[in-house]
Amino acid sequence: MSDVLIEALARPDDDAARLADIICLLAVRGGELGELEMYGAAEGQPQPFKRLRGEWLERLAVAVERGSLARMAPERVVEILLLGRP
Repeated sequence: MSDVLIEALARPDDDAARLADIICLLAVRGGELGELEMYGAAEGQPQPFKRLRGEWLERLAVAVERGSLARMAPERVVEILLLGRP
């Protein structure tokens, strides 16, 4: 996860809570759609792990830098990230 996202999550404000909601929604909706990124399993693990796609996190970091999260509902941000729209 980028430094921008970590710093934003560490702030004691409403934007940090909104960002946490967006990340959780993105994990749930991305999982429902089968869009989570697979990466190698550790030795002895039965299946590979899944994680948020890197491009989603990059675009989310840009949204944080631009202050976009305060202007949109978390559900709308997730929809945009999943659909790949600017």
